[in-house]
Parts: sequence; structure tokens; C-alpha cells
Amino acid sequence: MLHSGSKASLLRIMTIGILSFVLLGSSVFTMAPAMAASPKVKTWAIPSISYIGDGRDQIIAIEAQLESGNHVIKIRVIVDEGTINERSYEFRSNGTVLKPDVGFKSVECKEKRISDGYSIGKGNVKCRLHLDKTTFALGTHPVKVELVLDIGTFTDTTKFTLKGSPSGLADLVNKAFTAPSTARRGHTYTTVVTEKNEGAIGAGGHWVQVYLSGDAARDSGDKVVGQKYVSHIGKGATRVLSINVKIPNGYPLGPEVFISYVDSYDIIGESNESNNQQNKPTNITS
Repeated sequence: MLHSGSKASLLRIMTIGILSFVLLGSSVFTMAPAMAASPKVKTWAIPSISYIGDGRDQIIAIEAQLESGNHVIKIRVIVDEGTINERSYEFRSNGTVLKPDVGFKSVECKEKRISDGYSIGKGNVKCRLHLDKTTFALGTHPVKVELVLDIGTFTDTTKFTLKGSPSGLADLVNKAFTAPSTARRGHTYTTVVTEKNEGAIGAGGHWVQVYLSGDAARDSGDKVVGQKYVSHIGKGATRVLSINVKIPNGYPLGPEVFISYVDSYDIIGESNESNNQQNKPTNITS
């Protein structure tokens, strides 16, 4: 049997051993290298399947996630790579065109960065390349996007398919729109959009969005405040959509315009692209 003094000595030895193990483990875990993050790029075709004679552009959408210090040298889009019909389009992350090719119409890009004032922080780049699909042959066209950075090249792929014009197309019409005439910052309201397909065929999945705008024309500077996804709308069918909209806390005060837009990402090939929008004036208050 141990005396009280021996017990105290043994307890001190055990305590020191445990603390040494904890400190050793801590140093081991501290020395383990953290997994390095890397930039990423994602691309998709809008629409992925469409009719060559529907009057709409073929859009290649690109979104890139950048890590701290990444410098974008250029973005390259290659269509039909390795074939006699290969086309290549190059531009900077601010939308400056470096190399157009057959079928090029325009490109818009936005780059956002988080910076501490001393170094280039993380950020993202979003671009939309518009192509004239009437310059492409019918069939499926593979697309490769290359994000060229100072540390290397990162890629992603997609494809789009062009079909000949059918006997008719869908026609999504924004028949009616209700929205509040006065709206307060930070509050949520219900708007109602009535959508009808007056075309010859049904329409697949698409978004209906509500914007706040300084004028009656929808553009890239408008704020999306509400949206709803429509999975399908048949020929001749009507859908009444309740869409909640939230007014941002910091939104400018005064006269504004609510804009509702059916098929806001231009996914559906339509016989008439000019009847997708409805407007309602409003006044933003605090």
C-alpha cells in the first residue's frame, strides 16, 4: 500500500506524462500541412438543346472561383475542338476581346475580388459568351473552357445541340403582373405573374424572375428580388405564379420599377421573344 507522499509523487508523474502526450499530439497536428485550395471553373450551355432558326443566341456561361493571389491571364472557349470546324474565342476577365472567331457576337464578364488593400484576395469571375448559332451546323457541338491563370490552366466542358426548326415553337407570354405600388426596405411582399404558353408545343423547365430596376428596361444592373421555377407548361396552358419578393435593406429610396420576366435565362426557344416582360411602378420607402 502506498503512503500519501508516494501517492502524490505518482500523481505528479502521471500528470506530467499526460501533459507531455497532449503537447506532443498538439505539435504533430500543428505540423500537418493544410490541404491547399485551388481555383475552379464551371461552364454550361444556354440552352443545351435548341432550334437553329428560333432567333436566339447560343450562350456559353462561365463561372470561375479564384483563390488569393490568382491572376487571370485570359479565358479561352473552344468549340468543336480537334475538327476542321474548330473555333476558338479568347477574352479577359473584364470582357476585353482578345480573339474573336466565326460566330462571335459579344461577351460580358464581371470579376469580383475580396481584398485587404495589400494583396489580391479570393474572388469570382462570371462571363456570358454570345454566339450566332446560325453559323453552326446542325448536331451536337462539344465546348471546352480554359481558365488561364498565372499558376496554370483549369478546364471544364459542356456541349450544345442544334436542331432544325420544327413546324412550331413554344411562346411563353407574360399575360399579367401584380406588385405593390409602395414597398419598404427589408419587407417581403407577394407578387403574382400569369404565364401562358401560346405556342405550338409545350415548354420545359425555366425560371420566372422579378427584378427591381431604375427604369422599364431589364438589364444586367437590375436586382433580382424574387423567382420561381416552372418545370413544364403545356401548349395552351396558363400558370398563375405567386412569387415572394424581398426589398434589400440598403436599396435606394424613391421611384423604382418592378419587372417580371418569364424564361428569364432564355432557356426556351420561342416563336416570339418580345412578350416575356411586364412592369409595375413602385416607390421604395424606409
